[in-house]
Amino acid sequence: MTQGGSFFCNNTIKYISELSKEQRARFRGVCVQSVKFIESTAPLIGEAINRYDMEEELQRSYDIQAILNNLLDGISEIVYVADPKTYEILYVNKPTRNLFQKDLVGGACYREFQGGESPCGFCTNEIILKEKGKPYQWEYHNPLLNKDFVIVDKIIKWPDGRDVRFEFAVDITGRKMTEKAMRSRLEFEGTVKRISSRFVGVYNLDDAINASLAIRADVSKSMDELFKEADNAM
Repeated sequence: MTQGGSFFCNNTIKYISELSKEQRARFRGVCVQSVKFIESTAPLIGEAINRYDMEEELQRSYDIQAILNNLLDGISEIVYVADPKTYEILYVNKPTRNLFQKDLVGGACYREFQGGESPCGFCTNEIILKEKGKPYQWEYHNPLLNKDFVIVDKIIKWPDGRDVRFEFAVDITGRKMTEKAMRSRLEFEGTVKRISSRFVGVYNLDDAINASLAIRADVSKSMDELFKEADNAM
């Protein structure tokens, strides 16, 4: 290896060692110049390759974003993806962006969604990381939005190989249930359980998208029936 870090091939060394003294003297200058040229251009080549890899990764990120936007922006429910280790938001669909009225990607989920300065005490990351492959269903009132949600969280594989948090949330705010409407409430809870069951067996982004699209009709139908019953009872 040279001082600049370039490597000689064993075959090249063997070839040079078999040359006569006169031949080695004749080629010595050429070898030195070649090594200097390689050492001066190698960093440039390395930087070019690195930039190409970065551009390729950036393009892949744009492609993922475009696919997600096309498939999940039409869903009226909240969908977002975050890194459970760094809490960085990796993706939100259009209804989520509209609800918070700002750009959320790149921010910390606890800050953007809850207005906090540190991870939430009720965060489900520990639960879903421990139970990888299993959906976790819960209900939550968001004080920042003053809204109630039925939520399904699950760990899935992001295209870059990371385990990420996939959240699907249904807004159940704004309706006071009377005794008569409780029957519809129970029926809706049955639908919520079916929502959670659809995420069983979901292991990657494609599966999560398909599950989200599949439950859209179920949620819309159940919500319509629930609110209609509640309105009639009020």
